[in-house]
Order: sequence, then structure tokens, then C-alpha cells
Amino acid sequence: MSAKLIDGKKVADITMNLLKEDVENWVSAGNRRPFLKVVQVGNDPASATYIGAKTRACKQVGIDTDTTHLPDTVSARELKAAIRSFNKNDSIDGILVQLPLPSHLSSHDVIESIDHRKDVDGFHPMNVGRLTVDQPTFRSCTPAGIFELFQFYSIQVKSKHAVVVGASNIVGSPMAIMLSRENTTGKATTTICHKFTKDLTTHTIAADILVVAAG
Repeated sequence: MSAKLIDGKKVADITMNLLKEDVENWVSAGNRRPFLKVVQVGNDPASATYIGAKTRACKQVGIDTDTTHLPDTVSARELKAAIRSFNKNDSIDGILVQLPLPSHLSSHDVIESIDHRKDVDGFHPMNVGRLTVDQPTFRSCTPAGIFELFQFYSIQVKSKHAVVVGASNIVGSPMAIMLSRENTTGKATTTICHKFTKDLTTHTIAADILVVAAG
């Protein structure tokens, strides 16, 4: 079987154009333009880069967005109070708290303060739970993007042996869940490897599908 190049940029461009069309149709039907609230704590350069990319993507597809920038000295109480105000604001459709947070803040605690119906990252325990039992929910973006590639290139997942390297809550764990669930895109036999896995090579060379989410 010859190798097939998976062109993520090509798929992203097509997806963005489709999203732009969906948003404009939604607005043309008399609905309010979708709005994403981004929360940044501190001045981590990588976080600023990610937020910039997300802001540009929103602008490209016609989604309104705004970033609330809080100092790295903000208390958990102050941060969660801000998030609760965004939860109650009906003009805000999605909330994204950029990770990582400063060490004195618990990301789990902060994420749980987001209304799960606005948790576009898919990190809230309610959304993770719904993902686990095959219910419609927000999905972690990197695994969701990988499944978009599977679908675009007609890569069959069913009955394949999938190996995921990395067990983070952001990529590895949701990826393994999505691969193994009995929905239209899953049904793979899935192995998840992590830093305590012995003889990683044995697992990776046995994989039909290998997803590396570590490092």
C-alpha cells in the first residue's frame, strides 16, 4: 500500500470556508452573530500566540471574540467570579480559559466553574463524561481535528488497532475515548501509552493507527 500524505492545511482551509458559510447563513436568518469570550491569565508567550491564532480564526469565519486579560496575581475567587459573570451573560456563547494557568491556580477548579454548555474546549467534567458515554458534547479540539482528517481522507477506524502515546486530559485521554467509542467514527481497539508504559516500541509498531500526543 502506497503512503498517502495527510494535508492538514488543506482540510483546515476547507473546514474554515464551510464554517464561514454556516455562520453567515445563521446571521442572515436573523440570529445574533456567535461570540467567544477568551480569558488569559498572565503573560505566557505561548498562551498569547495560541490566543492570537484563535482570534484570527474567529475573525476569518465571522465569529465575534474578545479577550479578558487578567494579571498572574489574580486570585481563584476573582477569576471564578469573572467566569461566573460570563456564564450569566446571554450574549456570550462560548468561554475559553487559556491554559496553562499560574501555579497558584487549579486548572481543574477553574474549568469546573465554566458553564459546561459554554465550555468550547470540552474540558469540563460534564462534557468529558458525555464524551465517554457517546453523547453529543463539545470535544477536545485536537482529537476532534484528527477525526476530521480521518473523515476527509476516508481513513477507516473501525476494528483497527489504535495506539495513543500520551494520556493528558487535553489530547491523549479524549483521543483514546473517541477512538474506542461505538459511534460512527470509533470502534477501534485502543491502547493508551504513557510515561510508565514498558517497551513503548512494542506497542507502537503493532499499531494500525498511531497518534502521538506527547513531548
